Amino acid sequence: MAKHIFGAEISHENAPLHVREKLGTDDASVKQYIQQLKKDLDEVCIVSTSSRFVIYGVGQNITPLINFFFRDPILFHYVQFYKNTEAAVGHLFATASGLCSQVKGDRHILTQVKHAHQVGLNTGSIGLLLDSLLREAVAIGRKVRTQTGIDQHCVSLVDLGLDMLRQRLGELTEKKVLVIGTGKMARLVVDRLYADGCKHVTIVSQDAQRAGMLAARMHMQAGHIRNVAHYFMQADIIVGATDRPVSIFPTAAKPQQPSLQKRFVLDFGAPPNFDRAMAQYDSIEFFDRDNFYEQLPAAAQCRNSYDEARKIVHAEAKEFVSLFAQFYTTPILAPYWVSRLSTKDNSLKGFLLRMNKPSSRDAVRLRKLTYRFVHRLEDEQLQKLRLYTVTGDTQAPSPAEVVRNVRSFENIRFYLSVN
Repeated sequence: MAKHIFGAEISHENAPLHVREKLGTDDASVKQYIQQLKKDLDEVCIVSTSSRFVIYGVGQNITPLINFFFRDPILFHYVQFYKNTEAAVGHLFATASGLCSQVKGDRHILTQVKHAHQVGLNTGSIGLLLDSLLREAVAIGRKVRTQTGIDQHCVSLVDLGLDMLRQRLGELTEKKVLVIGTGKMARLVVDRLYADGCKHVTIVSQDAQRAGMLAARMHMQAGHIRNVAHYFMQADIIVGATDRPVSIFPTAAKPQQPSLQKRFVLDFGAPPNFDRAMAQYDSIEFFDRDNFYEQLPAAAQCRNSYDEARKIVHAEAKEFVSLFAQFYTTPILAPYWVSRLSTKDNSLKGFLLRMNKPSSRDAVRLRKLTYRFVHRLEDEQLQKLRLYTVTGDTQAPSPAEVVRNVRSFENIRFYLSVN
C-alpha cells in the first residue's frame, strides 16, 4: 500500500482553552502520545503549544489518528483532520509560516516546530519523510517572513485594538476597562493596559480565583463572570478575550436608555464572545476580528501580507507533494523499468542463439523489432517513465505525474517483490 502523510489538529481556531488543556503541552505527555501512535504509524511528530495540538503521521491510512481522538468524545468533537498528503503538508507549511497563529507571522511557532522535530528525533518516531518535511517547513516559514514581511506588518489584534482606542479616546489611563477572560489573549490585554498605566481595570472570569490572581499581580480588580452585566454598565471599554460566548446583551445595554454613555466593545474571543447585534446601537462602537481589517490601515496591510504568504505556501506545498510522490514511486517504478529492459535483452539473446548466424544487418533489424515489440507490451505511461529514470530527460513527465495514470501500480510492486 502507498504511504501518505496525514494530520489532525485541535487549536484555538476550533476549540476552547479547557478542551485544549485536556491534552497537555509538556514533553512528557507528547512522548507518551508518540509511543501510542508509533504502534500503528510509520512516522509521527506532534507540535504541542498553548494554542494548538497537532499530530502529523506517515502511514497507509488515517485510521490511527481517528482512533487516537475517538477515545474522548469531547476531543473528537473539536478535532480537524487533514486527510491526505497535500492537505497535511499545506497545513504544516502554513503553521510554520505563522498563518494559523493568533498573531499572523508569529515567530515563536518556528521555534516550536523545531522543538517538536527534535522531540520526534529523540524518541525515534521521525524517519526520512517527516524529517525532510519538518526541515522544509522551517525553511519555508523563514522564506515567507522574508518575502512578505508578515511578521512586521501583523502585530497582535490586541495592539491593533488598543491603538485604535488611543486614536479615538486619547490616553487610556483614566478609562474604566472591563476584561473578560484569563487566558493567553486576556493576559496580553492586561499586560498592555498595565504597561500603559491604566488605573481602572477589572478582570472577570468563570474562574474567579484565577481572575483574582491575575488582577492581584497587576494591581487591578477582579470579579466573577456572573456579574458581568454590572461591570459592563460601569465600563468605558469592554474587551472580550475568553473562549466562550458571554451573555451581557441585550439586557445590559437597552436602547431605551438615552443616558447610556458611549462604550467601546472589542471582541478578541475565539469563538466570538459577543452578539454582533451590539453594533446597531448608537451608544456602542463594536469591533471584532473581522471589522478590524476594515477600520485600520495597518490591519489591511497585514491582510495583504497574509494573502501573499498564502500563495507562497500553496506553491511550496504543491512542489513538496510532487517530490514526495517521486520519492515514493521512483524507487519502485525505476527498478521495474530496468527489469523489463533486462527481460527484453535476455529474450533477444535467446532468440538470436536459435537463429542460424544472422548477418549483422539482420541482427540490427531484429534488435529494433524486439525493442518495438517489448515497448508495445508496456503501458504508455511507463514508456514515459523511461525518459525520466533512464535517460535523465528533465522535460519528461515526472514519476509523480506518471503514477497517477498507471492503473497497475500495485501489480508492479508485487512483480518486484517476487522477482
